[in-house]
Amino acid sequence: MRNFYTLLATQASTWEDLQASLTELINSMWLPIIAVMVALGVIFGVVIGWSFWSAGGDESKVQKAKANVKWYVIGWFVIFIVAFATPILVNILSTWVQQGGF
Repeated sequence: MRNFYTLLATQASTWEDLQASLTELINSMWLPIIAVMVALGVIFGVVIGWSFWSAGGDESKVQKAKANVKWYVIGWFVIFIVAFATPILVNILSTWVQQGGF
């Protein structure tokens, strides 16, 4: 949280100062955000596994568990895309702005 206050208190006189502050903020928050997302993903995986195991032979419970697995896989795919695409996108936009993209 200290980095956020530092960013707000920064009197950025140039684009490079603001970019450095934003980069520091994103880098300081990136790992904790990914760690929380992965932890939640593991917890949901255990819950979905439990729902399969406890379904017994009830077809409606099995279908619900299968639907949950589908959304679970889609969720991991989205996390993977965000984790790898965000730094690349920030890099591209930063380069574009530095070259006078506006």
